[in-house]
Amino acid sequence: MTLLVTDPLYLLHAAPGHVECPERVTAILDHFKRCGLLDRLVSLPARDATAAEIALVHHPAYIEVVRETATYCFMPLTVG
Repeated sequence: MTLLVTDPLYLLHAAPGHVECPERVTAILDHFKRCGLLDRLVSLPARDATAAEIALVHHPAYIEVVRETATYCFMPLTVG
């Protein structure tokens, strides 16, 4: 069994110039549909990862940095 985790929320992740973008998600899902793979996948609703799950793949110091900076207000820099 192969699971597919997706959510319409993924289409809102738009960071200019970054590979993770709505167009990529749409292109992948469209390709899965065209080649018949979408019908063979089991849909799994997206959910927030638990702290324990995140700790399986990230160092505790990194998790703490992300936690501390999550509330920062970042403004785009311009040149010129």
